[in-house]
Amino acid sequence: MAQIVSIKKPIERLVLEIRSHVHDAGRSQTTCAKHQLQAGWRLLELRKRVEAGEAGDVHWWDWYETQFTGHIKSRKYAERLMKWAQADDPEAAVGAERERVRNAVRKYRGQLRNLPKSDAGDIVDHAMRLVDEMSAAERRRFDDAYRSKYK
Repeated sequence: MAQIVSIKKPIERLVLEIRSHVHDAGRSQTTCAKHQLQAGWRLLELRKRVEAGEAGDVHWWDWYETQFTGHIKSRKYAERLMKWAQADDPEAAVGAERERVRNAVRKYRGQLRNLPKSDAGDIVDHAMRLVDEMSAAERRRFDDAYRSKYK
């Protein structure tokens, strides 16, 4: 997949395109990698321009937070998108990550299947054990959230 080189678009336009690609990547498994790479390439372009001073005297990650909080999962995810976009073979980098995640999920599910029945227990008992492990503040937050959701 070739990188699309854009004529110098306004920064605001790039921000909207990145948000759109990240959103679309979450909606479609078949085009997920394409949208992730598009977002990554645009983030790289944007970072270069922000660091060159085009957005004013601001640090890249500070500026990023003002534009993408709530639109991109996390800074770590944005870093991953840019890393994939910079790879010698971006499609392979995304594919390798997908395989890593698949293997981690398989391993986790296998661990769940292999739990002894006495450890797996009843889901309500398990939930109660988790509540018992909470601090008083966590328990209050849990209680408020539970009452709000299930009243």
